[in-house]
Amino acid sequence: MGKELDIYKLHKPDRTYDIIDLDIVSMADQIAEENYLSFKEAVILAKFGFPSGKTKIADIVKKGFSCKVEKEALKQAYDVNLFLNYLVLNEKAYIALGNYLKVCGEFIPLRCDKKLI
Repeated sequence: MGKELDIYKLHKPDRTYDIIDLDIVSMADQIAEENYLSFKEAVILAKFGFPSGKTKIADIVKKGFSCKVEKEALKQAYDVNLFLNYLVLNEKAYIALGNYLKVCGEFIPLRCDKKLI
């Protein structure tokens, strides 16, 4: 019998802040507006279609998502941040990891009100 597999669940470190102010409702609003979908259809895509990998985000959200950078999170100065089921990378992390990660996922632009340094 083969070796049992392990699964790794990502968790945000204790006492950290979310890096961006973007949630399922905001994502769904932007999806619905860009694609002329109902809010309910857009929520289903954001909540189930994207995380399951059945729907590519880039096929639905051509321009990416608009969001705000959380003021307190900027003080943390992390290069990689966990947001829902996604990794948010600043420019430094994208340059270092982008080529390795793009083969097993997709990068979605974030139009933020502040630069992630």
